Amino acid sequence: MATRVTRRIGGRPASGGVGFRLHEIGDGIGPTIVVLGGTHGDESQGVRSAMKVAAAAFRSDVAGRLLVVPVAHEAAFHASSRVNPIDGGNLARVFPGSPDGTPTEQLAHLLEQEVLRQADLIVDLHSSGVHYTIAQLAGYPDDDSPGAARAARAADAMAMPVTWRHPGPMPMGRTGSAAFARGVPFLYTEAPEADDVSDLYLGAVLRLLAVEGLIHADDAPRAVTPTRRLAGSGDLDHSSVRAPGNGLVEVCVQPLDRVEAGQPIARWTDPWFGHSQDLVAAESGVVMVARRSRGVAAGEMLVHLAQDEAA
Repeated sequence: MATRVTRRIGGRPASGGVGFRLHEIGDGIGPTIVVLGGTHGDESQGVRSAMKVAAAAFRSDVAGRLLVVPVAHEAAFHASSRVNPIDGGNLARVFPGSPDGTPTEQLAHLLEQEVLRQADLIVDLHSSGVHYTIAQLAGYPDDDSPGAARAARAADAMAMPVTWRHPGPMPMGRTGSAAFARGVPFLYTEAPEADDVSDLYLGAVLRLLAVEGLIHADDAPRAVTPTRRLAGSGDLDHSSVRAPGNGLVEVCVQPLDRVEAGQPIARWTDPWFGHSQDLVAAESGVVMVARRSRGVAAGEMLVHLAQDEAA
């Protein structure tokens, strides 16, 4: 059984502070892997999965260190919100943060200094949130650097149903942006919030820990399905299919559907004047993310596409 230390870093949102609870597991002789959950407060899958990862690792012999933060953004988690209810900040857009900034920027700074700077590899566990559905995937940035190559091997080890490679530089401000710039491999997971994927995530992380040498291979489950490999931008802030205005939307595609350029994939309606508009795919591709809730604001993402990797 591995050694385990659980400690509080920083303050609590209820008292006006910023902070989080950290589980540190292992003997420290070897690599340090960080697992985050709850970066967005409306995504429970990462929280449940990170708790299971910590419990499973504690029952194993861990060579190295596993740092687990089950709820990275407590203020957002308590409000079941993607963003901080105090300052409206999205934690996954402000890294490496600032000690003198907004509460969200202060939290990012604290996570960066106390956890992420120690990492040899970072895994951020996400899900689609309440407004979207998404494929079950592990994603990673690929800028042709050594860190990107290590992230690719880590994604292969996780053996999620889909591996999504993002060619080009990693966008600024993301959870792993500063670490990735230092050469630390970063990857993340996604899955529908409506499903319980905690066992899927648990198996994926344990396989990664086994390949990285933190746990014995016998402590990790085998992958049961082949991985589909896709490529394309993971920057959902710049999706091509977005709501033209405030209104209602009916998306008619699901994750992993193939669509052709010009194919209608959603219908937007102005509920005040009754005007409707078919929205079409700007290019052919594979649906990765689709809007689930009906009410939308102008500019909100409706569908995001990727491409199959060349054989």
